[in-house]
Amino acid sequence: PSYQGGKENPVSQRSSWEFAVHDYEVIARLHSPIAPIGERLRLSLERTWEDVGYVDVAMFSIDGMYYGLSSFVDSGESILRIRKGQPESECIDILLRTLGVDKEILFS
Repeated sequence: PSYQGGKENPVSQRSSWEFAVHDYEVIARLHSPIAPIGERLRLSLERTWEDVGYVDVAMFSIDGMYYGLSSFVDSGESILRIRKGQPESECIDILLRTLGVDKEILFS
């Protein structure tokens, strides 16, 4: 189930459990920690643990596309995932438009 979203916020937050039940693939790294992105999209971050440390995670959807964003705590970058089978370039365009940033935020 989603939460948040609505007329004033095009982003609907999803639970991190979504990642456990659907296949997601990494499509990009962003030159930004997750916290400012989460604030801009009005997302709550969930903290989890991986072998190398704590990770902040946000799962969300925009315009019917499903995203996962994660960042190791104190990292200066974020990892962007999308649900497998979604069009990669369209997902990136939707996210960048919603964030109000250009492609310079992406690692090349």
